[in-house]
Amino acid sequence: LIKIDGKEFYGSADKEDLYEAVDAVKDSLYNEINKNKDRKKALFKRGALKIKEMIKGISRKNSFTSK
Repeated sequence: LIKIDGKEFYGSADKEDLYEAVDAVKDSLYNEINKNKDRKKALFKRGALKIKEMIKGISRKNSFTSK
């Protein structure tokens, strides 16, 4: 169990060899953490695009800032 930014990531593996089990858990956690990081980036980009669209809409309506 690993906690990062309040989110918990859990990994487990059932292997004969201890080293194989550790590697499997490491890979599982790595993939889960990266998936979460990519999801956060996508949400941030979508939010930034929405804000940009709102600002463009406001500037088009405002005669002082429009060209």
